[in-house]
Amino acid sequence: NLLRETPIAGILGDQQAATFGQTAFTPGGAKNTYGTGNFLIVNTGEDLVFSDNGLLTTMAYRLGDDKPVYALEGAIAVTGSLVQWLRDNLGL
Repeated sequence: NLLRETPIAGILGDQQAATFGQTAFTPGGAKNTYGTGNFLIVNTGEDLVFSDNGLLTTMAYRLGDDKPVYALEGAIAVTGSLVQWLRDNLGL
């Protein structure tokens, strides 16, 4: 019901869409996607937060004329594929 009156008229990147779908709408809200890679996004609200540790500052979403909501994103490549390889090839 939260978004019932919101028209579908936009585009989001894969991880940003997952964050929106997991309803991480408040600062500090986060989602972690574990698949081919491992992706963590943390909502920072309307504040652009820049990382000293290699995280990416990204726009999480924007609804209508509201201010954009930003996030910090961290990614680890091939984590899911690595776990699958360990399972299939080493029986772990």
